Amino acid sequence: MSRRALAIVPVLTAVLTGCGGEAADLVTVARTGDLPAAELTLRVNDGGFAFCNGAEDGRRIPDQDLLEVRAAVTDLEEEAAEGLRLAPGPKSLLRYEAEMPEGTVAFADTSRRQPKATYELAALTRRIAKGTCGLPR
Repeated sequence: MSRRALAIVPVLTAVLTGCGGEAADLVTVARTGDLPAAELTLRVNDGGFAFCNGAEDGRRIPDQDLLEVRAAVTDLEEEAAEGLRLAPGPKSLLRYEAEMPEGTVAFADTSRRQPKATYELAALTRRIAKGTCGLPR
């Protein structure tokens, strides 16, 4: 490899790794409710790490979960920008508030007229909380 090529390697490495900074947050989900262990704050960043209940050290989430979180956030961009807030329906057990770069979406497990992506985000929140964070719910 030439000296010129060797000289550019550190520059490319810094660009590709974001100069060592933390990846941007994709979403922070605050979950509340009437079930045991319903209370949760889950922050997922674009680097594939979940931060559970205020933990400073992130835990790596499976690549498929990261892809699905990205998709759900993308699908909710318009609703987040509009500040969508859906009232809980009857017998609601869980409520969610999802903060994204575009804005915030609030919904409950029984909210009417939910976009499909809110169901997906709720399922991902549970899966990451149980699997990655090791929480009961």
